[in-house]
Amino acid sequence: MDLPSVKAVITRYPFLGVCANERGIDLRSCLRTILWWSVLPALVVLGSFLDSSWYLATGAVGLFRHYGFWAWVLTSPAITLLVVCALVKFISLMQTIERYSITNSVPRELEELIARHISSLSLQQRTRFVHILFVVIGLLFGVLNIRQTLDPVPIYGNIVYDSLPYWRGFILSKIYLFGLWTVIYPAAIFISLHLTWSLIVILRHMCNHEILKIDFFNRDNCGGVSAFGAINALIMAIYACIFVVIIALHETHRHTYATLLLASISMFAIFALQSFGAVYYIHKFVSLKRDQELEVVNKRLALEVRNVVVEGGHISLDLISLRTHMLSLNTYPYNKITLSIVNLIRLAPAAVALAKLLP
Repeated sequence: MDLPSVKAVITRYPFLGVCANERGIDLRSCLRTILWWSVLPALVVLGSFLDSSWYLATGAVGLFRHYGFWAWVLTSPAITLLVVCALVKFISLMQTIERYSITNSVPRELEELIARHISSLSLQQRTRFVHILFVVIGLLFGVLNIRQTLDPVPIYGNIVYDSLPYWRGFILSKIYLFGLWTVIYPAAIFISLHLTWSLIVILRHMCNHEILKIDFFNRDNCGGVSAFGAINALIMAIYACIFVVIIALHETHRHTYATLLLASISMFAIFALQSFGAVYYIHKFVSLKRDQELEVVNKRLALEVRNVVVEGGHISLDLISLRTHMLSLNTYPYNKITLSIVNLIRLAPAAVALAKLLP
């Protein structure tokens, strides 16, 4: 298919182009991303040192006790790389979608559908205004954060390292957070939501028109469609990074357990919906095809059983093995490793909420 290159799509988003080359992501681009996202935090640490706010008196939150800041530092490059990886995998998959077509070709309707979604992901359609909206929301969060840290005690219950009295940390932290909230977070959320929508729409079309090729004997044990599940797992990993930040901010400002419980329930619901909903049509289609094949196998087995009863002999072990294999098939597009990651992410919010209940 004649689709834009990976680089052409990624460079439509500020900063993401720095993190990829024509082939997507390699070691050099990973190191470059980490380096870029280390500059501003390093300046924040330096400014906090000059402000003498690394550690503050009891009841106040210095830089090294602000777990939210360190969560941002660790997850920002991770989110950036995960977003680029998800985009690379999706575009590469769409460029070779004929491999997943039962006719080894791409029908015109499917080709036009994919082209529209890639164009939308490239911010060339009206969906770009959704991305702009997310940028504006991030900007408002930045303004709100400035207002909160002018007088943080009524909001957080304590002084923080980036409040106005510590002006170097205040200024540098705001620059860093504005970068996160107006560049990376809007792009990450927009791309994650768009990829989810694209997966649902494209897979629904392929399944409804019975285009999707299912290989029951593929080594991924999910019909040969694990590439779709890998993209969905990357989206879930992006949300997991955001959940880490939420937990870290909760620990920093010591909000009530009810706040943590609400966040955990919300993220658990998001993870569950993402893991099942985005690839639901694959699950539906694979289940249908598997049941059809099992019906044929079961009829042959029933016939052999009757023959054994009447004439003696034995039942074909090949048929039994085939039936066992078909029953063990995962109808969601996750191979063994991806399924483990998905389950880990899906259960993480519940584990965090329960862990806080322990003494």
